[in-house]
Amino acid sequence: MGWTEYRDVLDSWFGYSEARGQDDIIIDIYNSQRVESYKMSHQDPWCHATISAAGYQSGNQGKVPNTAYCPYGINWFKARGLWTGRYAGNYAPAVGDIIYYDWGGDGVSDHVGAIIKVSGNTLTVREGNRNDMVCDRVISKWSNLIMGYGRPNWGSATIIMPSPVVVESGSNGAYGIHRKDLIRQGQQHAINFTGVKIGVDGIRGPETKKAAIRCVQHAMNMDYNAGLKEDGIWGKKTDAAFAQHYVCEGETQYMVTAWEILLLLNGYDPNGVEHPGEFGSGCAAATRMFQGDKSLVQDEVAGRKSFLTAIN
Repeated sequence: MGWTEYRDVLDSWFGYSEARGQDDIIIDIYNSQRVESYKMSHQDPWCHATISAAGYQSGNQGKVPNTAYCPYGINWFKARGLWTGRYAGNYAPAVGDIIYYDWGGDGVSDHVGAIIKVSGNTLTVREGNRNDMVCDRVISKWSNLIMGYGRPNWGSATIIMPSPVVVESGSNGAYGIHRKDLIRQGQQHAINFTGVKIGVDGIRGPETKKAAIRCVQHAMNMDYNAGLKEDGIWGKKTDAAFAQHYVCEGETQYMVTAWEILLLLNGYDPNGVEHPGEFGSGCAAATRMFQGDKSLVQDEVAGRKSFLTAIN
């Protein structure tokens, strides 16, 4: 057993969300093998439980820390000589590393994930409890949010290095993540937001495009009581309800949630999807990239032209 089996488990959990109660599945797996230790409740943060439960589920017990608390995880790696701090020499993070973050800069780790892809200086990290779900983060290895890396001894026979990142034309290559992965995230968020039944396959086909419209319809019903039928068809009533609406940085509403999902469905990373959505700098940057690639005015304002382009 090794990284391949571990990654397979993480892939099978991709898209699990609190909204659908699927975090409980991971927590229950974690608790099932902690016979004499602290048992998590279903309300506890579950990022490190994801790392630990995946180790158990994949037959890799003893290769990752068996804990739900990030600082204990770091201590576990340090005790075995498997820890590398961010500023330690010229260490190059690798696929299979367990990455620890410190959001507050207080020297205490708050979050954790597993590196699944490395492209130059850009890391793609699979994380539990990111935006209340299992999904990916794309981050520079130079980010000061990173505390360091645990380096599990996966065994060379099972390590599979990532294939080169393939990104379609346009500036979104700066994210260093395959467009298909982002679309998959968008599909899962569309399911969570609207209840639509679509495949989470990374293919932007007709059903995914209808799901994008449903996200906008659902958001207008939530924000404005628009009374729209959420059918995924951009008809006269939907068009009239939308009118000249726009969202921009600093706004918090469900239309921002819809816009964040639309960005993902088009292969752009808004750096999170919230309910209601919060239009922050990450969303603004993704909006600007989308607008540039689609030959729209790059004003970082998601207005009528941006929305209509994103659903087509």
